[in-house]
Amino acid sequence: MRLAALTAGLLLVLPTLGYAQSVDDPEAQRRPILVKTAVVEDGTLKIEGSTRDAFTQISIEGTRFKTRSDKNGNFRFTPKWLPETCKVTLVIPGAKQQAVIADCGPRGATGATGAAGPRGAQGQTGARGPQGATGATGATGAQGPTGATGATGATGATGPQGPQGPQGDPGNTILAAHVASDGTLIGGIGAVASTRLSTGSYQVEFNRDISACYYSADTISILPRSITIGPEVGDPDIVDVYTYNFLEFSTDSAFHMFVVCD
Repeated sequence: MRLAALTAGLLLVLPTLGYAQSVDDPEAQRRPILVKTAVVEDGTLKIEGSTRDAFTQISIEGTRFKTRSDKNGNFRFTPKWLPETCKVTLVIPGAKQQAVIADCGPRGATGATGAAGPRGAQGQTGARGPQGATGATGATGAQGPTGATGATGATGATGPQGPQGPQGDPGNTILAAHVASDGTLIGGIGAVASTRLSTGSYQVEFNRDISACYYSADTISILPRSITIGPEVGDPDIVDVYTYNFLEFSTDSAFHMFVVCD
């Protein structure tokens, strides 16, 4: 039965206790992380599974790839990245799960550098072009007379210093970002970078600490979309953005956002 599961491309997961986890095992369904598929397809890593709790942030340990499970606890990773050892560790708050990637082989050693090929013959030197004619020198204009130096006026007395005025209102700082569905930063104010981490999961980086600021965002789509945003844990310059379709499944979408800081 395990051989048939491997042939179908299903994943055998190695949990902390050291035994294989099956997606049909009722005990596995109650675990914090359940991996259903982990395979390399056309050079792309594909990991699908579920978390016991809905809307749980999940990441691949040792990378910046992260996403959030939907209202049914389902999640998906499709990064253009392959692990060195054909194993990954998925992490959620309070739990980890190691997974072995199907159809993945360890990276082989770099082959020896081949011998340099023979040097090609030197090409012929091109003909030298004719020298252009020297232009005529323009006439020098006449120098005007030097004007008389005026008398130096007396230095006036220094007036008394006026009272200090009240401090003005510093106002609010407004930052903004316009991000395409593929994670490209199209424009903004104070936004320095944006990244698509996985389906519907983005990060936007600003040029200052925004951990104590207010956020607002909206998707740019003719179809119904929803969006959630929040500060990145451990990096005060980054905002995490997640976009969903009308069924509350993670989906890619362009969006714009505003950040207002006191």
